[in-house]
Amino acid sequence: MFCTPPLPATPSSTPTTHCLATSLTTYTIEYFSPKTEITTATATATATDKIIFVIIPPLRTTEYVFSSTSGAQLLYSQTECPKCLVIVKPTIANPSITTSQVKADITDLIRSTQSHLNSSATATIMTIGEEPGASGHVIHETETTLILDIDSDDTEFTSRQLIFKSNLGVIQSEAFRFKASGEWCYSKCSFDYHYTMCAALVAFAVAAQPTHHLAVIGLGGGQLSMFINYLLSTHLITTIELDKNVKNLAVDHFGYRETDENTVQIQDGLDVNFPPNSIAALLLDVDTKDDSVGMACPPEPFISPEYLQRVKQMTNCIIINVSARDKNCLTRVCDIVKSVFGTCFVSEQIEGEVNVVVVGVANEIDSTQLQQTVAAFCERATPQIQKSTADELNSAVSLFKRYKKKTRGGKKKHGKKTNGT
Repeated sequence: MFCTPPLPATPSSTPTTHCLATSLTTYTIEYFSPKTEITTATATATATDKIIFVIIPPLRTTEYVFSSTSGAQLLYSQTECPKCLVIVKPTIANPSITTSQVKADITDLIRSTQSHLNSSATATIMTIGEEPGASGHVIHETETTLILDIDSDDTEFTSRQLIFKSNLGVIQSEAFRFKASGEWCYSKCSFDYHYTMCAALVAFAVAAQPTHHLAVIGLGGGQLSMFINYLLSTHLITTIELDKNVKNLAVDHFGYRETDENTVQIQDGLDVNFPPNSIAALLLDVDTKDDSVGMACPPEPFISPEYLQRVKQMTNCIIINVSARDKNCLTRVCDIVKSVFGTCFVSEQIEGEVNVVVVGVANEIDSTQLQQTVAAFCERATPQIQKSTADELNSAVSLFKRYKKKTRGGKKKHGKKTNGT
């Protein structure tokens, strides 16, 4: 389970104009001893006459959007086309400097940067949050993980987060408890894409497959598997998890319950091997643990044609959580899934979210019936599932569109119809 944090909002209410920087430069200045790295994204003369400073806390400097050329270009495209976007990052040699410290003493940095750029344009400051869990407290810590209880004004629920120390900028899992009883809530997802994955499960797999066996790769805190168990109580769920310690954390701290119908198998997800056509769907919800790449979910080996061909022998449906800052990565995932399974659907990206859901199906799908299929399921499942859950699923399934591979120049090869390609 993995939810990539959104990019910072633009610094005013002015509608975002998507544009590209024409020049990207990285250099270092003497600031906050020993030094701070500056990346500038400079635009054309038609850009607005302002400089935007984006201050990155040390814990998030390695993230793709803040550490790569294409990431800087993406960040620039989300702003108001300033004359220059300045990404400010303390170097690894200086990890103790916080965002608030930089913001409190930014004057010298602004002057230095303006001098370097030979510009007196108006400066606007944007900040990136230090890390998830800033409003909570650590209740358990291991060499690789943090578990935090989050302070909230919510009158009904409290929440708990799982964070990996290797990627402190990302919430790996989040679970809810009822404040009144302290019991875990399995009918509520903290990540919108989990509702979307489950809507896809109902729309593309449950109604079409005779088998009641489902596979999930990636346990995290166990929320996705427990939600599926709540939604489809008669199905068998096998969750594949690489790390036994993660399973222990899920059981001890996130309310995951292993039963005869809902089990965990400790295994590398790349080695999964179910009998042919034995599972209705495989849900892939695993990340790279490397925040410097353009696609955080899934890891590259999980979208190789060879791996997907093996999955296709086990099931007619694969449902993938894709978190890609680089849109080319998402396109590549869709192209590969379509080439292997024959048909590919992708959910529309919700504003402010990075994660989308990609579905590969090997059987014929009437895309006009997806919403009716989910609505009918929710009606049959009432009162087992709550109305709020049904509303989330019905809303999520409307996001799916059939993926159509683009051809160069927009021309169809050999003048023939390409059946959706």
